[in-house]
Amino acid sequence: MNILFPIETESRELDYKLLLASVLAGKNGRSIHFGSFQFLDKSLSHFKNGLYVGKNIFRNDARKFKPKGYYEQKARGIDSIYYYEEGGFFFKNDELWKERLEFSCNPRVFDSKDYVFVWGERQKQVLSEIAKHPENIKNVGVVRFDLYNQYKFLYKEKGEKYQKELKDYVLINTHYGAANNHNNFTKQLHFFKYPGMNTQERIGFLARYSDDFENLMAMVELVLQLASKFQHINFVVRPHPSENLNFYKDVFTNQKNIHVIRDGSVGEWLVGAKALIHGGCTTSFGSHFMGVPVITYIRKVNEHTIYPASEIGYILDDTEKIQALVKLILEKKQPSEYGYTYSIRGNEVINNLNLPATELFLGEFESIEQNYLQNNKGVQFKSPSSLHINKLFYKKLLFEKLYIAYNTLLNRHTKLNSQKYINNKFPGFNREKIESLLKKIEENTGKKVKLKFYNSHYFVIS
Repeated sequence: MNILFPIETESRELDYKLLLASVLAGKNGRSIHFGSFQFLDKSLSHFKNGLYVGKNIFRNDARKFKPKGYYEQKARGIDSIYYYEEGGFFFKNDELWKERLEFSCNPRVFDSKDYVFVWGERQKQVLSEIAKHPENIKNVGVVRFDLYNQYKFLYKEKGEKYQKELKDYVLINTHYGAANNHNNFTKQLHFFKYPGMNTQERIGFLARYSDDFENLMAMVELVLQLASKFQHINFVVRPHPSENLNFYKDVFTNQKNIHVIRDGSVGEWLVGAKALIHGGCTTSFGSHFMGVPVITYIRKVNEHTIYPASEIGYILDDTEKIQALVKLILEKKQPSEYGYTYSIRGNEVINNLNLPATELFLGEFESIEQNYLQNNKGVQFKSPSSLHINKLFYKKLLFEKLYIAYNTLLNRHTKLNSQKYINNKFPGFNREKIESLLKKIEENTGKKVKLKFYNSHYFVIS
């Protein structure tokens, strides 16, 4: 049985998909194929029959975009389990959130053999209203959040290494992709179809950027204040993949106790963190599950503010109070006067606040796979040969080098920034890291798997 696991953002997706693959391996002749989503797309013609488990079917606006790759999969006997990894969080403006859901995923496309896995009941209700087969939308929760709870052993070794190097540190996770995007503002205007907007839409669009910039500057100011007040403490600033890393390196230059780092997974950094400070990102839940105090700081709330991520932890908009709170946390005192909030609305959007998502995911997957095998008795499962994989990989390397050289020659910085953004999200599989994670899973779960590592864009677990 072929199972395809496309990866777009390596630091966010790889760990939990390795966990799932370890559990799935060894039954029904399963081969779990990991690849950057572009690499798997290019290899589709060499697969025959199986299940595609991921979110990389649609590009840009799913309401208008025809998912060519999806139809190629269907022609090859590959059905889809669309795992909607980012839709569980919603905006303050409910209609805007629903619009965003439909922008990213169009369940009208899928036939009766395809499924959509969602985070929670609220998301399921919205997509069920527009789906051709609402019975195939399954509420499984967020598997990667389980890593911060019952599977946090995956992060212990690397986390302790960070802790040994930096001693005491506070983690700052930023998420200001509008104000501090990897692309310039003009590029963003075209990406979001600004020229076609009416006046009211333009005002709303620019207001969002204005608010995001205000929140970005407020967070920078807070980090500088904290670094000055607590000079014996390190502050690790970890930007979102969509952000420009160099902005933070420049703005915090020569600040000895501020470190701008994007390496590693957030779980590894949470292991040794004294606290997490954020402005509305999913890391807040991972931090909560790991028992690391969460401080939520949003200077300007607007219709794009992300919920329920902004409703968890110590919610403060006063920098002096945050400084006082950090002092209490560092002194290991109970800061009860500030009030720790755990979002009630989170239960509507994230199923595994109550139930382990890993078990729900695997249970639904087993049922879908069983139906597939019953409906396709006797089919042969084919996958790419080593020759094809190597040929495609070296062709990709050559193309990327020529692309960078060509655009460097012509000073096309926007295109170069876009390529850098893709590489930041997917720097490439590291064999040593994968073997280490699989070994930890084996030691703690008893599941031993076989790894066939081809290159930094493709490997197979069986």
